[in-house]
Amino acid sequence: MPTKDIRISRLTARDIKQAQVLINQEFKGRFGLSRLKSFFTPGQLKKALRIPQMLFLVAKHGNKVVGFSNVWVIYGGVGIGGWLVVHSDHRRQGIGRALTVAEAKACKARGCHTLVTFSRVGNTAGEGLLKATGCKKITNLKRYWFKQDYWLWERRL
Repeated sequence: MPTKDIRISRLTARDIKQAQVLINQEFKGRFGLSRLKSFFTPGQLKKALRIPQMLFLVAKHGNKVVGFSNVWVIYGGVGIGGWLVVHSDHRRQGIGRALTVAEAKACKARGCHTLVTFSRVGNTAGEGLLKATGCKKITNLKRYWFKQDYWLWERRL
């Protein structure tokens, strides 16, 4: 359970700049993911907020964005989890779990029966989070995004 002063909500235009700073800060120089900066710009996030199939969530401590996640809600009842990031000063407080649970609830409310997501091979924190929230490992994807290996996970809703 996250600390009581953490709120999970949908990303709003007002929080985009903070979310973008968090994403860039936490991805900087990690796993070649710094290339994601081109997607998570304030302009791109503003456009994406208008796409009905996109779901962006933030975890806030007071007015500060300390966590971010995104899901693509795909037709046919499947949600596809994207990136999840928690500020390094706020890790191990249940924020990642709260974001993951909120993603599943939002997908179910939109008619999804399944949520699939990915974790980079070797990301033990991510694997632990996904196992703890009811996800099951399906297969290994070799040289997938950014030519790195990922696990594909599934959670029935």
